[in-house]
Amino acid sequence: MKKVSYFFLLLFFLFFAREGQAVVKKNVSVKSMNDLIIQDGGRKKPFDTYARENLVKLTGRSKWYDSEHHKWTALEVMSDFALGTNNWLNEEIIKVSYIPLKERLGLSVDKKFFSHRQIRSNSDVSRKLTELLSINETQPNYDKKLAAEGKTLSRQLRQLEFLMTPEAFCWVPVEGQDRWITVDECAEIYGEKGKNLENIYANLRDAYQTENNDLFLNCVGKFHLELQQLLVGQYPTSKNRLELSKIKLELLYTHLHPFRVAWILFLLSFILLLLSRKEGKKFGIYGMAMGLFVVAILFQVAGFTLRSLISGRAPVTNMYEVLVFMAFGASFIALIYELIYRQKVFALASSIVAAITLILADNLPAVFDPTIQPLVPVLQSNWWLTVHVITITIGYAAFLQAMGIGHVAMARYLFYPNDLQSIDRLTKFNYRTMQIGVLFLAAGTLLGGLWAEKAWGRFWGWDPKETWALIALLLYLGVLHARYTKWIGSFGLNAASVLAFQGIIMAGYGVNYLLGTGKHSYGFGVGGEAFVGAFVLIELILVALAVFRYKKK
Repeated sequence: MKKVSYFFLLLFFLFFAREGQAVVKKNVSVKSMNDLIIQDGGRKKPFDTYARENLVKLTGRSKWYDSEHHKWTALEVMSDFALGTNNWLNEEIIKVSYIPLKERLGLSVDKKFFSHRQIRSNSDVSRKLTELLSINETQPNYDKKLAAEGKTLSRQLRQLEFLMTPEAFCWVPVEGQDRWITVDECAEIYGEKGKNLENIYANLRDAYQTENNDLFLNCVGKFHLELQQLLVGQYPTSKNRLELSKIKLELLYTHLHPFRVAWILFLLSFILLLLSRKEGKKFGIYGMAMGLFVVAILFQVAGFTLRSLISGRAPVTNMYEVLVFMAFGASFIALIYELIYRQKVFALASSIVAAITLILADNLPAVFDPTIQPLVPVLQSNWWLTVHVITITIGYAAFLQAMGIGHVAMARYLFYPNDLQSIDRLTKFNYRTMQIGVLFLAAGTLLGGLWAEKAWGRFWGWDPKETWALIALLLYLGVLHARYTKWIGSFGLNAASVLAFQGIIMAGYGVNYLLGTGKHSYGFGVGGEAFVGAFVLIELILVALAVFRYKKK
């Protein structure tokens, strides 16, 4: 009966709510909702995390500005979904940035955000979206990228519809069951205790809607306490310390933003390293730069440690985690080099490439999903996940560092072409770094084959992911061989370290986001083509300028 009532409630919002009614922000502090725990995606998480994840899925942002230009935090938006009377189906909250999709559906290409009503209630737009989703790969007019963006939009619409129902907010644990339930369902299971919880939640909703801040804070506290006492042992409390510690660690991780702090520190370190003149100087500007560099690495370590403790696995299961791990690996390799040789160039190269990598991961949440999700079955072997993915990602990190050194060398060719001693030193370091990358990438590829034998029953199947990993490995083997046989000189090696990294981009990003086929579908995504394309274009221009300067000299 509850599900039927939820269905009719959604129908009301879809067809009878006043069109064009703007959302109104309540003058209530919802920060106390932050500590409530909700079940979603197979795991318990702080409501703050749940709010951020859902807002990013809908808007691609962790904050929202409504039509009246009022700023909403993710917690405020999701609290309003849970407690408010606003009709978010009328709010232009769904991000649609892919221009061909907007053209196909007849949406304005000048707008990035649309309301649910503008898509679902417009019969022409809704029909075109349905037709797009019905096209399969065997049909001649199938466009893989367009289909992927259409599926993403459809998921956003369904997610918004789901959030408009009470079923989106499973606050209440049930003994002997993995699935938690809504407050509206708890009276059927818990009797008088359940009815008491329903009354507290109703008072909480009333206090929110009437903007009674003091009563609201009091009701949140009562609601949280009742949940803790309802089912001791299953709800994270001081008596269930392991579960409670995970919740606290997740709140710490969310508010600390360790990888964001890391890229800020890396940028500051890079600026100071550019200003420092004496390489290897222990104090002064160089010392401050290296201090910031080390602290940035420590923040990365803290971020990985927290993610591992929260999820119970190695933090390398999606593109976001691979990016941040690459930045960490490159900076850690650079630190070891720096401690041995005191040449400044390692930290200089690593700080900027690590900063750029972390900036991309931090500022494109709709593309590189930062959420912590349960693992798909093929990834649930911690042993293979750790040895294969971490090994191959360390190889990527070494190539990222080699690319950074290559950029420093290209800058030398452009601005200081007569500084042959520095260029020669950079070339040697670059060569050694690429050797490290090849060692780990080759080992990771072989380990991936062993894992594929266990998971899929075959060692190698020319899957696009496997094929491009092999292509990337062969690219770097070709560069190292050409240098060893003296087919290319110092300039060729440094230029190749920049160009060959485009193979890593294709193996890591291109297969998952552009090709989107193969058995590695758990890593697929959409978006980011403009950023990645601009990066590749800038790299080609840089190398071309360096070639021109080198030939001219």
